[in-house]
Amino acid sequence: YGTHIDDSYVKVVFHSDGSISDKGFSLRLIPDYTEPSETSQLAGYTLSLSGDIGVNFMMNLTKAASLSSDTFMEFSMPGKTTERVYADQARVVDMGKNRYYGFPYHVSAKEMTETITAKYYEKGVYQDTYEYTVEDYANYMISHAAIFETKIVDIARAMLMYGKTTQQYFGYHTERLPKYNQTLYSPSLDSFKYYESAPGKIRFEGARLILKQKPGIKLYFSGMTSTSKVYVNREEVKKVKEGDLYYIVISDIDKMSTMYDIDSDDGYYLRYGIFSYGYKALTLDSSHQDLKNLISAMNLYNMAFWAVG
Repeated sequence: YGTHIDDSYVKVVFHSDGSISDKGFSLRLIPDYTEPSETSQLAGYTLSLSGDIGVNFMMNLTKAASLSSDTFMEFSMPGKTTERVYADQARVVDMGKNRYYGFPYHVSAKEMTETITAKYYEKGVYQDTYEYTVEDYANYMISHAAIFETKIVDIARAMLMYGKTTQQYFGYHTERLPKYNQTLYSPSLDSFKYYESAPGKIRFEGARLILKQKPGIKLYFSGMTSTSKVYVNREEVKKVKEGDLYYIVISDIDKMSTMYDIDSDDGYYLRYGIFSYGYKALTLDSSHQDLKNLISAMNLYNMAFWAVG
């Protein structure tokens, strides 16, 4: 499966022979926000805590704006395709007497310090432009820890370390890493060692870690044929041929500590998860310290995320 891979993939390949759903919701109002009367306006921001990473731009819309099919937020970020989120796709939150519409924009772990540009259009007409970063809100939570639940602040801290170590691993804009820092400790991931049934015709050949808006894993197998069927947790999944191997992808993983049951129609079985990859990464020598730091930060983030529950 080669050495040239998309920069969303962690580059080390291991070979076999060697849902919070907006928990702790808190709206950060912008300093000059006042209750609107006849105009819509940005009220503030919330951090996305739904398994991925991002910011919700919270708008207080007039009734006419909220009902228009042409009211939307247009998001952009350097190097990425422009996205639109319409008012009827926004998350509606009632707080006190007010109703807010959350327009979400999600980023990958390495993009937490990237500026998100949001252009607001009401009934098809441009109104205003707002800019923000995931790091901005996370730093706000850390510096105002007294007004948030401790477990939510722990998520913000762990998330910034996850973002920082991802940037360092990929060499992505390392001149503007998150400013927050804490000591990372190497976790024990022994319980995540992968298990494979006695290899027969089919054999597990290796894995890659995928770091996009939500993490995933790409698993490679030898011995499969075009007619082989592969199942993940009893659901059939698509396999793709690459050279002499086939691979499957398990994507959009909310809980990094999840272990998956992979089997085929000829009795083959593999148990594997993100931290099965992590377990192997932590055994590497110091020349792979950036990857080991990344795994440690992912574990920290996963533990903080699921402690709120």
